[in-house]
Amino acid sequence: MIGYARGLRPSCSVMNWFGFALLISALLLSGCNREAPGGIVRGKVSYKGKTLEKGSVVFYPSGTAQVCHGNIQKDGAFKLENQVRTERVEPGKYTAIIVADNTEIAAMKEDPLFPVQPTVPFKFASVATSPLKYDVVLGENEFDINLDNFK
Repeated sequence: MIGYARGLRPSCSVMNWFGFALLISALLLSGCNREAPGGIVRGKVSYKGKTLEKGSVVFYPSGTAQVCHGNIQKDGAFKLENQVRTERVEPGKYTAIIVADNTEIAAMKEDPLFPVQPTVPFKFASVATSPLKYDVVLGENEFDINLDNFK
């Protein structure tokens, strides 16, 4: 049994108040790691009537937002992630680029005599020349990128 010096035993109301304050502190601190609101960006990439099976989609902001990227899956689908690897993308205007898979460099010149042609035209691999412009809003954003529409 724990002994208390006379008059130093904590009262029940003090203990209840301390427990209540501890509970409130825990609830407030648990909300600190929440992700900021933003848009979830996903879609599919296609070129020459077929889905692109490899590569990456990168969204470059026109303002102060962060660059976001996503890998293209075998079915052409992508889902963007921000720099801290979560799916929230800051709302705003973006220019998208398509980076071809690692075995075929998209930056090669488009020349019929060149032995290996790029998977997608070079203009889609550069922020300076990409015609892919998108507005990301809060909530769900579905962008099906058909490169055939941007000739």
